[in-house]
Amino acid sequence: MKILLDYKIGPYARYRKLKILISEGILSKGSCLTEIKQGEQKEVEIPANIKFIYGGMDWGKTEKINIQNMSEGECLEIVPYFTLNLLATLGLTTLPISIDIKKNEKPCYNNSVTVE
Repeated sequence: MKILLDYKIGPYARYRKLKILISEGILSKGSCLTEIKQGEQKEVEIPANIKFIYGGMDWGKTEKINIQNMSEGECLEIVPYFTLNLLATLGLTTLPISIDIKKNEKPCYNNSVTVE
């Protein structure tokens, strides 16, 4: 299955790459799928047996996202955010980066109005 990764620009780890990790189970160790920089979009191929995807930077990790219900061509939006939590900033808890599944939403052009 091919999906799109969209890493938005944000305040946390602005000049660092995020490793995208995949795993078969919630407790299993992940393997690196790719690396992505902020402001970058990347299309990746997810193997069939993979159930979870998450990000990692040094020893810190993001929350694991269940991707079993995703379909071909959908987008994972990765958004870094500001936090005053020092433990999260140092990567001792989950990293201040959220990963959300964005469903395919086609823009509706049938209701457009032409002004002359």
